[in-house]
Amino acid sequence: GYRVRTFVRRNRLAVGLASAALVALVAGFAGTLAMYLESDAQATLAGERLLDVQAAQAAEARQREHAERRFADLRQLASQFLFEFHDTIADLPGATVARELIVSTGLTYLDLLAEERSDDPGLRLDLARGYRQIANLRKSTSSASRADPAGALETLERARALLEELGAANATDPAVRFELGRLLSERYALLLDLGRNEEAAGDLEHSATLMTALAEEGFGADEFSAQLARTLLWRGRLAQGRGALEEARADMTRALEWARRGQVVDAADDR
Repeated sequence: GYRVRTFVRRNRLAVGLASAALVALVAGFAGTLAMYLESDAQATLAGERLLDVQAAQAAEARQREHAERRFADLRQLASQFLFEFHDTIADLPGATVARELIVSTGLTYLDLLAEERSDDPGLRLDLARGYRQIANLRKSTSSASRADPAGALETLERARALLEELGAANATDPAVRFELGRLLSERYALLLDLGRNEEAAGDLEHSATLMTALAEEGFGADEFSAQLARTLLWRGRLAQGRGALEEARADMTRALEWARRGQVVDAADDR
C-alpha cells in the first residue's frame, strides 16, 4: 500500500489519465454489453412475433382455403339444383309444387352467391344464367294460374343487369354476348305474353344482331344453333306479320339452315 501511495503521489497526472481511460473503457464495455443484451432481447421478441405472424398467416390460409371449398360447393350445388335437378323432374306428374320450391330455393342460393363474390366475372355470368333459369321456371308451369310472368320478368332483369355490366367491362367476350342474346330472345317471348309487343320487337332485334355477329365470328357454344334458329324464326314471323315478305323469307331460310346445322327438332316453335 505504501508503494502504491508513493507511486500515485509521484505520478499523479499519469495515474489520473490511466484511471480516466480505465473508467471510460469500463463504461464503454458496459454500454456495449447493455446494447447487445437489448439487441438480443429485441431479436428474440422479433423472432417470437415472426412466429406469431407466420402462425396467423397459416391459419388465415387454412381458413381461406376452407371458405373457397365451401363457396365452390355452394356454387356447384346451386347449378345442379337449378338445372340438373329441374330437368330430372320437369316431366313428372305433379311437379308444379317442386318447381315452385326450386324457384324459391334457387333464388336464395343465387342471392347468397351474389353477396359472397359480386366482383367475380365468372360467377356473375353463372348468376345471370341462374336467374334466367329461374325466370323460365316462373313463367312456365303446368298450371296457368300458377304462372308468374311479372316475377319472371323481374328475375330476367336481374340477369340482364349482370350481363350488361359484364359486357361493359369486356365488350368482346363471346360468352357474355351469347348469354345476353339468348336472354333478350327469351325476354321477347315473355313481353309478348304481357302484351308489350313494341318493346318485345326491340329485344328480338337486339338479340338477332348479337347472335348473327357471333355466327359470323364462328362462335360454336352448346345450344347456339338452336337459339339462333329460334331467334331468326321469330324475327321472320314478325316481318311476315308486317308484310315484309322478303325479310321474312330470308330470316326463315337462315333459321332452317341453323336448325338443320344443330339438328334442332324444336326450332319450328309454335309461338
